[in-house]
Amino acid sequence: TDVQRVDGLVVVNIDEGVVSINTSRGSTPTSSLSSSNSQQDFAAYENSPVHIPNLPAEPANIFKNTCKRSSFQMELSDVQRPFYYDIEEERAFRMKKCLQFNAEISFAFLEMMVNLFRGTLSYLRMELRRFNKQLFVDSLPECDRPFYEKVLNTDMFKQFLEDRLNDKLDYWSDYESRTRLYNKNTNGTLDLLVPGQRVQPDLTRRQLSITIFSSLSPRVFEVFRLPTLNDSVTYVKNTINLLNKTIEDCRNPTYRSSYIYLRGMFHAADDNVEAALNDLLSLHNHNTRLLPIRLVSKLFQQVPEAEREEMLQRKGISHLTELVHDLEHQHAAPGRRIMDNVSIPDCDLNLEDFVETVSLLDMATDYDTIQRLFLALTLPQKPTHVDKYTFDVLRLSFEENQAQCKALALSDGALQASEIILRVSGLIKTDFGMGRIVLTDKRLFFIKDVSNKYKEIVKLRNIAKLEKMQYHSFLMAVDALVITDIFNKVKFAAWLKNERNLWSVMIEEMRSGKIVAETTKDFTAIGQAVQNVLLLDAVIRSGQDECVAHYGQVSIAAETMCYFTAYVAEGRHSLPKDTISALQHRVDPNIGQRDRKTVEVMLYTSDSSNSNSPRLWCGMGDGRVRVFDATNWTLERNFVQTKHTVSALVAVGDTQVWAGSNGIFIIETETISCNNTLTDHPDLVVDIVLANQGRHAYSASVDGTIIQWELQTLRALKKIQFPQNQSLRSINLYDDKLWCGIWQGIVALDLEGNHLHTFNHKSAAGSGPVLDLDCFQVFNDEIWAGCRREGQVVVWDEKTTRKKEVLNLDCRGVSVILVFGDKVWIGTKGGTIFIYNAISKQLWKTIKAHDDAVRSLCAAESRYILSGAGSKDGKIAIWSPNVETIDTDGGFNSD
Repeated sequence: TDVQRVDGLVVVNIDEGVVSINTSRGSTPTSSLSSSNSQQDFAAYENSPVHIPNLPAEPANIFKNTCKRSSFQMELSDVQRPFYYDIEEERAFRMKKCLQFNAEISFAFLEMMVNLFRGTLSYLRMELRRFNKQLFVDSLPECDRPFYEKVLNTDMFKQFLEDRLNDKLDYWSDYESRTRLYNKNTNGTLDLLVPGQRVQPDLTRRQLSITIFSSLSPRVFEVFRLPTLNDSVTYVKNTINLLNKTIEDCRNPTYRSSYIYLRGMFHAADDNVEAALNDLLSLHNHNTRLLPIRLVSKLFQQVPEAEREEMLQRKGISHLTELVHDLEHQHAAPGRRIMDNVSIPDCDLNLEDFVETVSLLDMATDYDTIQRLFLALTLPQKPTHVDKYTFDVLRLSFEENQAQCKALALSDGALQASEIILRVSGLIKTDFGMGRIVLTDKRLFFIKDVSNKYKEIVKLRNIAKLEKMQYHSFLMAVDALVITDIFNKVKFAAWLKNERNLWSVMIEEMRSGKIVAETTKDFTAIGQAVQNVLLLDAVIRSGQDECVAHYGQVSIAAETMCYFTAYVAEGRHSLPKDTISALQHRVDPNIGQRDRKTVEVMLYTSDSSNSNSPRLWCGMGDGRVRVFDATNWTLERNFVQTKHTVSALVAVGDTQVWAGSNGIFIIETETISCNNTLTDHPDLVVDIVLANQGRHAYSASVDGTIIQWELQTLRALKKIQFPQNQSLRSINLYDDKLWCGIWQGIVALDLEGNHLHTFNHKSAAGSGPVLDLDCFQVFNDEIWAGCRREGQVVVWDEKTTRKKEVLNLDCRGVSVILVFGDKVWIGTKGGTIFIYNAISKQLWKTIKAHDDAVRSLCAAESRYILSGAGSKDGKIAIWSPNVETIDTDGGFNSD
């Protein structure tokens, strides 16, 4: 970092916007402002060449407006208030006004800091601990760059990045998450898939969070008055007794956790180590942020060795101590440095090194794409490594194309918002004259030589045919590419010579990617096609070097990279008519991840308080809870990591989502963070259902434990142990009964846990073995259950327990059932969804949903049905529940 040290005083005049520096003369610094020539020193230095760049205009203007508004409100409060005749009341009012004004100014500064640096988050690679500084600076308006170029090199900014990479919860992150609603990325998840290319900045996408509310909500505090300090011997015990009574009476979980923390501290002060550990460790159930890790570790070391083992055997202590140990280890371990420059391994690269290096260089982010690139570059006799020389030539070819794209001189408005330049040709002859053709992710256009006049050739979605032709000049035949659009209005020829085949495969791959995106409504395919085209160009360019591994096999390597071209050629993008009419969109919760995971469970929340946008919560097979903003289906940056597969999600009011895993993780909807975990279940929590108008909840774990919770206090009111030694799969609450799903059937219990009836289904008209049931729903006095390994759905009468009907489906097993209105959606192991009429039991529609099993179904109010797939597919499809009256455009467009 370039730091200039200044001797003497530095005076910042906030009103005038002037920085004055009183410099030392000779070897004697000026030490007094009262010297006769000190003012002359200041005036002289004001004209010295010290360049302090201006703040970016928009955050600065918002800051000024907030300060002016706060000042006006403070003056207005003097006019509106009654006159106080008591001097103490007047002083109290003025102190309150002063504190309120200070809070408003503090908020204004916090808001400005968030506005200034919110944009850096999009250029952080959390898993690689890398900040792409150059790409961030390139995305800024020209007038703002001097400010950021100075700030990004400071130690304070580096510490800021460290805090972001470590997911530090501070005022900045809290306010950034609260105002993220007003700063959405309208480009969806495409940014995660597009490497650092020249992109036309979208003027609507700014770093700002335009504030439409006055300031931070006033915080309400509860006051706990400590007993009078009369006797130091009994003071601690009196305080603990007072806290015991307060905790017993307290109904607010937030205040309760603070009281438990305080009581634990007093137990520690009283040298009662066991009681202190019990209180402090129980904070894991109430508020993890209050857990004092170092103190707990220190107290645990004070427990005698003989008693430690006994303590670890107690219920819940082992799990919590393990968590504390992990957190302590993480806190003590030295953090990895933020990577500014990427070091290229000085040896051949195996797949692991290749994936990491390509990701760090921002050549690609999608793991499947990088794996195909690895296969394209490896020798047949050495398929486990890419030699260093081949990789270096590939990297230089990739960077050469980047430089050519950035060097292209374009007039303002030539590129559309977020349009990416992929390739620029050399100077060639075309039907439009001499010039260059340019390929973007949306279209082809022509730049005339000398004048740089711009003219669009054709949109990629409108290309009907690419023809390789040869045109004969005076002495030789010249290779050309002829492009015809679907309207037969454009027939454009470009004399590309030896680049003809390269341009043909690049255009075809990008065009095929857009076809797949539009037919399957999966617009992440556009970002993947962009990666394929850029890498395809680098592979073919580098293949001209005789020393690279794929020299002489460039066509095979190129074919390996043309994923979407093969996808379309095989007809895999074609979908049945009913599927096309119902499908609205696809989103990918696994985007940017190396291994695809199953979408185990989904939950749609619509915040009635309007403080948060509607969201889709996805419980994944790797224990993560990923969140989509359901207004534009963008993936939120924040997620919650649990210890095991997420098997259950349920909304508790507008402020919490409960996630069932190894314990119940209570997620705050405002910040998408988990501070509380309920650990009463000894095994994986498989289901959670609400009861009594949302006052209570029932949770079930695999081992058969069912617990009733009071939601306001988070207390376990009742525990039911499933009477049979069977693994619980799910539970349902209907007709004042608990319906428990196990592999061998469905068991009905009363609310006290007493067995009422067992429903099971046998094959071969009731004479064969009992079939496993994977899922069930109880509604309209009927039980619908899907067979695990058979294409059957069994329907029982809930009142009479009589088997009413068996529906036969063309599939190898049923995985999930959802009831929506008068329709029943049945997801199968083959990826097909069968929609039945709940009354007539007749098949209504069949839709081909996924390339893997349908693992979860979710209703988004009355607008959509969402289906989540197994790990082979790993995506979420969004369907219209009424396929006969849908908006075929669906509100999405790849252009």
